[in-house]
Amino acid sequence: GGIGCLDVYGSGPALVRFANEKGPVEQFGSGREVTERAAAGDHAARAAIDTLASWIGVGIANAVALLDPEAIVVSGGLALAGDIVLGPIRRALGDELARRGVAATPRVVDGQLAGLAPVLGAARSTVGAEW
Repeated sequence: GGIGCLDVYGSGPALVRFANEKGPVEQFGSGREVTERAAAGDHAARAAIDTLASWIGVGIANAVALLDPEAIVVSGGLALAGDIVLGPIRRALGDELARRGVAATPRVVDGQLAGLAPVLGAARSTVGAEW
């Protein structure tokens, strides 16, 4: 949540903030609401997703430049939204990597554990590797 941290620009709360900054009469209350309204054609919601995707694209591009991964796994609520969010993230990442002159773009996939991944990871680190 610090200044410049990716989570400030690439999370569910950020998506709600971006959507509400677009100035709709009816404010958005949750990331799920933003994605549902985007799927229904709401322009403010779609613009918010594009803004979110551009920030996430920059963040992932930085990781790609450093680590050269084969795939990027997106989890949590954003992954649960499916292609309405992952599609723009894929495009933004491809655009950002092309801008940097990087030819290969890793696959961007949704995490199978969705929002449970952090909890299960924390439990495993607490219990131990044999879990």
